[in-house]
Amino acid sequence: TGSTGATGPQGPAGVTGAAGATGAVGPQGPAGATGATGAVGAQGPVGATGATGAVGMNWRNVWAAAIAYAVRDAVNYNGSTYVCVAASTNNQPDISAAFWNLVAQKGATGTNGTNGTNGTNGAVGPAGPTGATGATGPQGLTGVAVKGSGVLAAGTATVSGLGAGVTAASIIMVTYTNPTPTAFVGPLMITSQGAGTFTVAGWNASTQGFYYMVLNP
Repeated sequence: TGSTGATGPQGPAGVTGAAGATGAVGPQGPAGATGATGAVGAQGPVGATGATGAVGMNWRNVWAAAIAYAVRDAVNYNGSTYVCVAASTNNQPDISAAFWNLVAQKGATGTNGTNGTNGTNGAVGPAGPTGATGATGPQGLTGVAVKGSGVLAAGTATVSGLGAGVTAASIIMVTYTNPTPTAFVGPLMITSQGAGTFTVAGWNASTQGFYYMVLNP
């Protein structure tokens, strides 16, 4: 066999072969960066006007017989609320259903709450001003004009020579000198008195000493 000859020139390209089968889907790529905010769009058209709402009540405070009320006027009567449904004057709401409708009934009275605890006593206030001087009282007794002692003889004694110290208006007090007499002698009493003298008598004829004191009004 002879030696290999030199490589010949490249032949022309062959016909393109048939397409191969589609390969498997590759993994999802990372999310792209957020795009810039778009420009604000034009304002939409104004919407249609809504339906007109119902007419409300006209508050007129507490009902009064002399006031003329129109339809939809609302009043308070005895704690309840009424609305006028027909023009009304001097129609009491709670008994005039043709003119008034009850809107809100007064609630029942609640039970009394418990009494709270007593607060602490406040500080003593300052002394008040001195009151006005009272009226002068009646004239008191002059005092003791005469005093002394004597002896009952046969249950009686007259004391005289007392001068102007004793008058018919004098107050004369007498008592036994012995606080526990030896015999029951009864009370002492003045039986007469006059200018400078008085007479004192005991219960019986016993002899007893006595003291006397004369006061002048």
